[in-house]
Amino acid sequence: TILNDEVYIPAFRLYPRAKATDVISLPIGTNWIVSFKLKSLLEKEAISDIQFIPIDIYKNDTLLNYFLLRPVVTHMESLDYSHTEILIKDVQSTHEDSKKVPDYESFQNLENSIEYPKYLEFKKFKIRPDFALPFFSLQYTYGVPTMFVSEAFKKKLESEKITGIRFMELDEVL
Repeated sequence: TILNDEVYIPAFRLYPRAKATDVISLPIGTNWIVSFKLKSLLEKEAISDIQFIPIDIYKNDTLLNYFLLRPVVTHMESLDYSHTEILIKDVQSTHEDSKKVPDYESFQNLENSIEYPKYLEFKKFKIRPDFALPFFSLQYTYGVPTMFVSEAFKKKLESEKITGIRFMELDEVL
């Protein structure tokens, strides 16, 4: 869902010694705070399915040009479900069931069947080798990154000297 222009996002103040990197870690869920430089690169590369919302970031009383990067679509079809393990958890207990599904359609059926107080979480997952988006987001990845980049796009970010991102191989976080 696209947020309209009337959404309120609080302003943030960086610590005086903090670096104004291209990605700033702030307490806004799984969204990223990104610089105009990174926003421009994502737009130039025609990365879709994301929304940029201006956000006020101050450093030493200077207003910096940053945006809340908000995924509008998650790409659950990117997963290789034969190598994915899903947990069905319950907010009211510590009980969890492990579930495997053979494909995306089966995952959608499972997802549609879950009702509160139950919820889904990926215990482990693998991205399909033929999935071609350079930058995308996933759901249900609690405790691990929710933004993913292709190896080619990672090299582009590094060549453009984008700062504030720590790249990790999936096997490092699962």
